[in-house]
Amino acid sequence: EFIAEHPELPEIIARLLWNRGFKTQTEIDEFLNPDYSTDIHDPFLFKDMPKAVDIIFSAIKNGSKITVHGDYDADGVCASVIIISALKKLGAKDVDVFLPHRETDGYGLNKKTVQYLKESGTQLIITCDCGISNTPEVTLAKELGMTVVITDHHAMPKTFPPADAIIHPLVPGETYPDKTLAGGGVAFKLVQGLLAEHKKTNATLPGGGSHEVFEKWLLDLVAISTVADLVPLHGESRTLVRYGL
Repeated sequence: EFIAEHPELPEIIARLLWNRGFKTQTEIDEFLNPDYSTDIHDPFLFKDMPKAVDIIFSAIKNGSKITVHGDYDADGVCASVIIISALKKLGAKDVDVFLPHRETDGYGLNKKTVQYLKESGTQLIITCDCGISNTPEVTLAKELGMTVVITDHHAMPKTFPPADAIIHPLVPGETYPDKTLAGGGVAFKLVQGLLAEHKKTNATLPGGGSHEVFEKWLLDLVAISTVADLVPLHGESRTLVRYGL
């Protein structure tokens, strides 16, 4: 019946779509011909997005030192570049990045790094592709007076870090519809939120330039993140990769 309903599809394609669970016309269209204008979700569907955006713009306005803490793999590096690029484009003057060494630092935040970031003058830490499992480290950062925004996509821990905002599609009760974004995809959603908020009161970016054009020029990095991290290529991730390519 499905094959008969879709005479426009080669039979092998129809069978593959059926076996992958794409059975409605909407699902088929989104999978085969993703559209950036309709298949990308509102970043403010993340419950903590307004909070994260307010924190970051406050830090930019106050001239606070912002450090982006990434990861050492392709997803983490690209996610870091996505956020760093946006912060600088939005006028942040004191921005740094910390990419941990696989062997000496290990994955995610560690207490030595948190102490180092504090000593280097960091006031706001933004994690990407890590952080959700770093409760002791985030607790230390808070005790040292730093603000922490987490962007991550990894499995849920038993206890959650006391971050000031968490952008993560798998947090219990999270309303964001796409649950399989890569770290670079989550970082991109944060940037989308920042750009959307800035556009409300500014026709162009600081120094000129279109919000939409800058956003789309980040998609090549989102594509590398998504493909390299082996997340499922459907839904929003597929759309982001299509346009990134």
